[in-house]
Amino acid sequence: MTDEDSIQDGPGEVPSLRNPAFKDWVERSVTELQRLHGWTKAEVARRGGLSRQQVNRWRGIGGPQSLPEAETLIVFCRSLDLDLAEPYRILGWDAATPTAGGRRPAPHPVADHELRMKMQRVRFLLEDPYLDDDDRALLEHMMDTLIVQLEVRVARRREAVERDGTRSAGG
Repeated sequence: MTDEDSIQDGPGEVPSLRNPAFKDWVERSVTELQRLHGWTKAEVARRGGLSRQQVNRWRGIGGPQSLPEAETLIVFCRSLDLDLAEPYRILGWDAATPTAGGRRPAPHPVADHELRMKMQRVRFLLEDPYLDDDDRALLEHMMDTLIVQLEVRVARRREAVERDGTRSAGG
């Protein structure tokens, strides 16, 4: 491997512009998801929370390869049920505290974004023609139960705030 292909960068340095191992990981992951689910590359990108162009930039298609921000890679992998260990290793990031260009990401992506991605996955699942009526009913029951539980918890917090005049963080 040449210096130009280096996969580890020191703190504060910009990640290498080329990383063949990361490019190969992206290609393998996209190909496997296509094979397993019959998705197009655009569908894999969309379900991973990215544009097709961003995935192509990770693969070095249509211009120089770009490497991901840690937060973006986390969302992509979690959305598609991909293990983060291999891309972290390839990029030279510590699995517990990945760094990209010397910057540490938040421990988790923004909670609202993560929740939106999970909701999107549920919508995709509901659109899947292979989801049978029993699985659909189970999913609907689980969602109804969760919604009722959350509504009760929020109502209790609201009542406490109105009663006490303060809002507790953890509730």
